[in-house]
Amino acid sequence: SAEKISALESSVELNPPTADCLQCKDLGWYQRKVPMGHPDWQVLKPCPCQEPRLRAHRLVYANLPQRPPVRTFDTFEERHGVENAFRSAKEFCEPDSPGRLLTLTGGRGTGKSHLLEAIARNYLDQGRAVRYEVAGEMLKRLRATFSPDSQEQYQTLWDSYATVELLLLDELGIEHNTPWAMDELSLLIGKRERDGVRLVVATNLTQAQMSRAVDERVADRLWNLNSPGSNLVTLTAASYRTGERW
Repeated sequence: SAEKISALESSVELNPPTADCLQCKDLGWYQRKVPMGHPDWQVLKPCPCQEPRLRAHRLVYANLPQRPPVRTFDTFEERHGVENAFRSAKEFCEPDSPGRLLTLTGGRGTGKSHLLEAIARNYLDQGRAVRYEVAGEMLKRLRATFSPDSQEQYQTLWDSYATVELLLLDELGIEHNTPWAMDELSLLIGKRERDGVRLVVATNLTQAQMSRAVDERVADRLWNLNSPGSNLVTLTAASYRTGERW
């Protein structure tokens, strides 16, 4: 009857559905109640209730290796010849670290990739955005955007690599010696350096080899010890897989 419908509508109006989050009312964003002129006045901020979802999104975006075990600083095997790299990697993760570029060089199996993943996971634990890429795979993905069937736009993808808070490039210098690949790496590394955006690189190559395999400009930037925030560390330990030194 009309009376029952009216009573139901009144009940709903008086008892609206309750939001799970009282701060953002389940919208995901909120504004602080601050006076006009305050830096946060009318600024939308992500609500803390969204952190589990954002954490999961950051982990997927990070693109970390899926093979077990998970590699962290706690699981890193400290040996003679890796001490400086281990210390430098941990220092690079400190929130107030001035580091902007960390280059890890050394032979195969010395632990460079492990340290890259450990740095990435430490950043993720701090709620920061990272992207891990094997350099060759990154170049393939960029090149694939030129295909008519590509679902990705080249500039959008390139910009994501150029601006993410921390980019980690593994195996830099392996089979990247086409003119296009050399230009892409030089432009990307140069862009991040100019903008002061953090970058960690791992390579088996020496400076001379990097100059020949990739680009002299890239080698000059990665082996630059005179710029504030740049650090180069060589891992001299034998391979933990074979025991050989390369």
